[in-house]
Amino acid sequence: MSFIPSNIQPHPDFQMATTAPMDPHLAVERFLRDGPTVDEKAAFVDAALKYLLQKAVEDAAKDTSGPVPVMFMTTNLFAASQAQPSNTTDSQISETAAMATTVKTVFDQINDMYYSDVCTTWAGSRGDYWPYFGYRSEWTLFGTRWGQGLATSYYLAEKNVDILYRFNAIYLAKVENIATEQDRLDAIAALTQFLDDNPDRSDEMAQTFLNLKRDIAAFITTFSNWIATLGINPSMAANGYKASIEVTGKGIQEQVLSLASEYRQTLTCHHSGRTGCLVCVCHLLSEMKRSLKSLQDGLLALHEPPPLDLMDKLASWNPDLQQMFDRMITIGEVWTSVRSQAVQFRAHIQGGLGAATNMRFKNEVKLARAVCGPLRDSLQKYMRGLYLYWNPE
Repeated sequence: MSFIPSNIQPHPDFQMATTAPMDPHLAVERFLRDGPTVDEKAAFVDAALKYLLQKAVEDAAKDTSGPVPVMFMTTNLFAASQAQPSNTTDSQISETAAMATTVKTVFDQINDMYYSDVCTTWAGSRGDYWPYFGYRSEWTLFGTRWGQGLATSYYLAEKNVDILYRFNAIYLAKVENIATEQDRLDAIAALTQFLDDNPDRSDEMAQTFLNLKRDIAAFITTFSNWIATLGINPSMAANGYKASIEVTGKGIQEQVLSLASEYRQTLTCHHSGRTGCLVCVCHLLSEMKRSLKSLQDGLLALHEPPPLDLMDKLASWNPDLQQMFDRMITIGEVWTSVRSQAVQFRAHIQGGLGAATNMRFKNEVKLARAVCGPLRDSLQKYMRGLYLYWNPE
């Protein structure tokens, strides 16, 4: 007799795999007597992890309180994508185009504030206010540099699409199909050629956005200090909001790093206890984002006179901008991850034919090949998003 009603079936993610049919009564008796096997425990943890991660990602996607953080930014994008190929790194990249163009819109909004009649009239009312026009020109250049950074990211994404295709179709195919000693030597030579023919250019893009991130942070500090030297001070309420926004923004960055660390450890350990930590960090991050959005809205609602309104806008937007810079670096990390994977695979198969034909290693190669497609698709979506932004239909 079955203990499960015929109209109720277990969730497919929680069904245990069996290698051969067995008497269900004997299975229940064995389970009650001995408990779950090691394989059953591992299968349950994997299924639970998959379900909880999926739920966490869906909750984050529905959260409209602020920009989506870099939830699973890791040093190895392949490791992250193998756990959730359709919901982590690849979806982040494809969504980043929309966020990147939104950032450009905010650049333009602040630029409009700098050039507004109210601020221009204020700056021209006294001689010691005239340095304002220099700050205004400097901000305009930031918007231009952001656009140039997007152009660099488009070029790098285009290169990575080609690299991922060749890495999967040619080089990983050779590694996966090693059967003889000659196959192993050919695969080593192919991976070496791949690494030699494709120098790492990810630093170029990372440096572009890191420099801009640093310069904008310095600009905001310098501009605020100049306003203070004029004897123009924000209200106590504004100072309170700004301090809270800065603390919350830094807290979000710390939680993003914590989330990435928990995610990597969960992937490595397959331990159910780590899954709970991961979900808790996701929940805390979501709450902090909502808190940040409330603080930002409160600061902007003060409507202080110029130029304090400009300072309020810059202070409220700064945490979002810092997160966006970090997201952009993800595009460059795709190639770094591909290169790292190629180096690791080459080192492994250099260990001999036994190592190259080991079933566990073969499965790792299959997983890497499975990730290439979604990553390529996400990069192409990113490129398409930028193209439509530059060439609206």
